[in-house]
Amino acid sequence: MDKEAGISFYTDGSKLDNRVGGGVFSAKLDTKIAFRLPDHCSVFQAEVTAIKESLLVLTKSVITTRSVFIYTDSQAALKSLMSHRISSKTVKDCHDLLADLSSYFTVNLQWVPGHSDIPGNCVADELARTGTTLQLDPGKEDINMPLATCRYLIDKHVINIAECQWNQSLTCSTSRQTWQEWNMSRTCRLLKFKRNDIRTLVGVLTGHCLIGRHASRLGTPYNDYCRSCQEVEEEETIKHLLCDCAALYRKRIATIGRGFLDDVSEVAQIKLVSLMKFIRSTGWFREEPIE
Repeated sequence: MDKEAGISFYTDGSKLDNRVGGGVFSAKLDTKIAFRLPDHCSVFQAEVTAIKESLLVLTKSVITTRSVFIYTDSQAALKSLMSHRISSKTVKDCHDLLADLSSYFTVNLQWVPGHSDIPGNCVADELARTGTTLQLDPGKEDINMPLATCRYLIDKHVINIAECQWNQSLTCSTSRQTWQEWNMSRTCRLLKFKRNDIRTLVGVLTGHCLIGRHASRLGTPYNDYCRSCQEVEEEETIKHLLCDCAALYRKRIATIGRGFLDDVSEVAQIKLVSLMKFIRSTGWFREEPIE
């Protein structure tokens, strides 16, 4: 894919074993460059930096031709360099250098498919892999962490703190059985229910609903024994409702697929939709609209 009338560069970025590197190859200039970036960098930053490195070669070489072709398999890098909105310092530095050189060179940025056995691209790919094994270039130590990575690490840190506090908590005994870990996808599924259903589900999952002892503490009417099986010795509790009540056996089979549960902790493995169907089927909770 080399252009006979111009100079071609092939660039690539790579991340292996949490190490980031890039590579630049030009057959006509007999140029092979492999470099390492800080481990917090992304492959995208390596791809853009590789394009910038090829531009720097032009500033240091005596070249008579004005046609330059830079090939990359990163569509994201090309789109960012052609965009009117730039939010990355790495992209801005490359974009500025590209603008400076455009007064003398006609630089053509072109996409090539990756892993397609294009000779120049294969060399650049190998150089990028080699770059991940090199020592960090002091001139590249100031490349900042991507904003997306910052957000991810902050979210991960906050979640780790929350999980640690949750696991060490001595309260919320029912909640820690029915919701055993920080689970964002389960939380999102819960929030898709109607408001009344969310209130009911949260009440059952936490044990903070108007049945048994909790209702007694709040001074509201409650049953001394289970309203479904009518067994005087069976106290009306969340465990009895979800796990033990024989009168609700068929309703459990029809909704959650099991007649009895051994322990409240097994609720953590039940789909919220199935759990809500079971709760509705019991008739224990009246539908009171939330204002």
